[in-house]
Amino acid sequence: MFIQLATFFLKRAKKLKKKSNKKGFTLVEIIVVLVILTAIAVPSVLGYVNEPKNEKYIQEARSIYSNPN
Repeated sequence: MFIQLATFFLKRAKKLKKKSNKKGFTLVEIIVVLVILTAIAVPSVLGYVNEPKNEKYIQEARSIYSNPN
């Protein structure tokens, strides 16, 4: 009985060891890359969103100064 259990656990340990040798990225590494890309992308996207608002304010100011009625 003990020998069977020991054999079972040794086989299971070998399978787990084989799985851990796989190459690739960990979940933490992928999350870090996504956070960095988001930190770069969000300010530039917000700049594109705010740009039309700024143009609207500039046009409004021009119309006020050109027609001082």
